[in-house]
Amino acid sequence: PNLAKPQILNQTELPDRLQISIYPEGGMLVDGVESVIAIETCDRWGRKQNVNGLIEDINGNVITTFSSTSRGRGKATLRPCRATPYFICINYKNKLYRYPLPYIERQGYGITLTPPVETNDNATIVVKASLNNDVEQIGWTLQCRGELLAYDTLSVAAGSQTNIRIPTSQLTGGVNQFTLYNTRGEVLADRLFWVIPQNHTLKNGIVNAPTN
Repeated sequence: PNLAKPQILNQTELPDRLQISIYPEGGMLVDGVESVIAIETCDRWGRKQNVNGLIEDINGNVITTFSSTSRGRGKATLRPCRATPYFICINYKNKLYRYPLPYIERQGYGITLTPPVETNDNATIVVKASLNNDVEQIGWTLQCRGELLAYDTLSVAAGSQTNIRIPTSQLTGGVNQFTLYNTRGEVLADRLFWVIPQNHTLKNGIVNAPTN
């Protein structure tokens, strides 16, 4: 039978446009909790594009700026206020792109991973609680490829933070996942990060992966 020939798209006939993906560290933005926001940019054909941009509030006030440093990936730090909408603004090929940031939760937890230097034997995970939080006991787990590596419980006072230190010698090479749960087993926040395998030619340590 005769088969239809695949249609070949001529990229010059298609208008280019910037696509922006936004990944708050810990998975969400929380009122009053400082968060690192990973930003990834590519064109309409999926090719990564390095750009310069800024985050502004609804009144046009510039809150912070950022730049993509590798493969279209950059990051910015923001302490969001729930009463104020925020936007990411990027000028790409003489066109201004203005994307709203994700919904800001009234209460919740943020997670920040602090990669250790080569002489440090601990990975530091900072858990931050919103001012609107009720005092509660929460649990955390550390997993790699479905294997449970560590777990414990903690309580973080509203508006404060606590540090969890995990020896890098106890981490498994590959993608590790740190997750917070409440007493009902519901996920409150989680963070993926990459650990260089010990048999890698580089020294063992923690390297940031994009925020989910």
